[in-house]
Parts: sequence; structure tokens; C-alpha cells
Amino acid sequence: MSGPLTDAGPSVGGRKLARSTVILLSGIAGSIVLVVVVTLGLMTSCACAPGVLHIDVMVEPAGSNWSLNIVRVPVGISPDNLTLTLRAGDSVLLPMDRIPLSHLTEPYWTTYSAVYEGTSSGRDVAAGDRILLSMTAYPAGSEWNLATAIHGSVSRGTLA
Repeated sequence: MSGPLTDAGPSVGGRKLARSTVILLSGIAGSIVLVVVVTLGLMTSCACAPGVLHIDVMVEPAGSNWSLNIVRVPVGISPDNLTLTLRAGDSVLLPMDRIPLSHLTEPYWTTYSAVYEGTSSGRDVAAGDRILLSMTAYPAGSEWNLATAIHGSVSRGTLA
């Protein structure tokens, strides 16, 4: 004679499953869903954190100018997204505050006393690019800072 079941736990083919089996199967199903979500690109993970990005710059005199030579830069940074700020040694803001490199063109030399010379035809900033700064407008001891909106400061130094 069959009566009502007192334990209404899960069963397969009429056989009761132990709780540990149910937990194991739930864990496997969850892992499969996670793999599918990551594989389809619905969720991404990145070891990146703001401020981790760094650009290597070498500064040297170039006639009556300073030359900020880009030595190493990660791919994917455009001149529109990389900005330059210059301050006097006493932290007084000079005529340049967060100006995108793409704005530092020869027609604006009289405005900024600076020009960005890219080697990659206006695409991403690349090794070999340089920023020329007038020594008259930006004397030795002036501090420069390159930054992006996402990562903040990515390179900085002092003109010397």
C-alpha cells in the first residue's frame, strides 16, 4: 500500500536524490550558466583599474623648445583622449590645462606655445610621437602631466 510521502524532495525516475546530489547538480548548473554568460560576452572581467595605465616619456631640449618624446604607450589611446596640463614650479597653472593633444596643432602654436607631432596620421598616440613646448612659455622647473579621463594621470614630470 502506498501512502503520502512525508519527504517531498527531488526525485529522478521515481528514485529519491540525496541532498548532496541536489547541491552538486545545482553547482554544476550554475557553473554552466556562468560559462555561457562569459562566453557570449554578457559579462566581462578586467584586471584593469584606474591609474594603472602608464606612458613612458623622455624629455630633452630641442633648440628653443622642450621635446616630450613618447617612448612607450599602450595601444588604443587617441590624441583626443590624452590631455596635457602644465604648471609652473610653484603650482601656478600655466596657459595649458587639460588640453587634448589633438588640439595642439601648428595653427594653435601662438595660443598654446606647444604642438603635438604624431607619427601615426592622427590615429592613436604611438611611440615616436612628441610634444614640442616653447622654453620661453614653459621654463625649466615647469611641471607637465599627461592624463586620460578614465585613468587620470598616466605620465608626469618636470621640465629640466
